[in-house]
Amino acid sequence: MEQRFASLERSFAKIETKVDRIDAAPARLEPAVREIAVENRKQFGDLFSRINAVEVRLGVIDGRFVAVDGQLDGIKGRLSQIPSVWQTIAILATLLVGISGLIFTTTKYIHP
Repeated sequence: MEQRFASLERSFAKIETKVDRIDAAPARLEPAVREIAVENRKQFGDLFSRINAVEVRLGVIDGRFVAVDGQLDGIKGRLSQIPSVWQTIAILATLLVGISGLIFTTTKYIHP
């Protein structure tokens, strides 16, 4: 029985040293983790400033698109007023009929 207690005490001693080492590990790692966090903050700070610069540039570009949109609306209005091919043919046919009518009428009065 005493041998068992002695072996248990040795096992507990080994376990205690391992637990102590495990407890000491976060204390050793904490400065490294803090250093990494500081470096990440610097890098992310640069990244955030770049993102803000890109957002400003996109705002300027968006303003340009609004101006171009207004110009395109004016062009669309002008293009919608242009007659189609069939409308143009009808206008020319009407003019030709009218001119030929005028010519026919004037020739009737000039040559009896």
